[in-house]
Amino acid sequence: MNLDGTYLYRMHHTTLRKGLAIVLSCVLAWSPVAASASQSPFITTKQARHGDLSAFTKWTRLMPRYNIAKAEAAACKGDECDDKKWSTMLEAAKKKGPLERLDVVNRFFNDVTFVDDSVNYGQEDYWATPYEFMKRGGDCEDYSIAKYISLKRLGVPESAMRIVILQDNNLGGIMHAVLHVRVGGKNYVLDNQSSSVTAEEDIFHYRPIYAINRSAWWTYQ
Repeated sequence: MNLDGTYLYRMHHTTLRKGLAIVLSCVLAWSPVAASASQSPFITTKQARHGDLSAFTKWTRLMPRYNIAKAEAAACKGDECDDKKWSTMLEAAKKKGPLERLDVVNRFFNDVTFVDDSVNYGQEDYWATPYEFMKRGGDCEDYSIAKYISLKRLGVPESAMRIVILQDNNLGGIMHAVLHVRVGGKNYVLDNQSSSVTAEEDIFHYRPIYAINRSAWWTYQ
């Protein structure tokens, strides 16, 4: 996958030396780094917070597109409407406890078909709204976006969520995206590669690179 349109890939070395320096690239290989046998990289990797989201145009333009699609869906009546199953799932999730809500949302969207952006949209990287994702399928960041917006609708603060772009060391270091959520003082990961919601300390094969929500983004060093 691409980091928001070839965004952040050489930053591991450049950011350490130059603070907020940003170098465009996502497809350059990030050398796999073995995770600690005793602690998850989600815990051991240092983080730096940044407030300027202007370079993340695919992300910053997504919510306005979502709001338009949501208004259109609200005007639809009947079982054929785009958000019928989604709305039903959210209503059921509201009756669950906080952790069960994560599980319901994770399983619901993990049933959506994975489709690469090059096949789906004829472009290298496209960040889809949940409506587009449910209708056409999508790739890893689309799963994470749909879960993020769903949990937002269920009352989870956006400050408690991040979409994390990371390296999957079980698959040779390929790029992947998951949703990271803090609930009840503990951090969890919602992943389209896993049917279960997993506590971050139990994940050893992912190396976080950067994360984003609507107020900030973070680099992991």
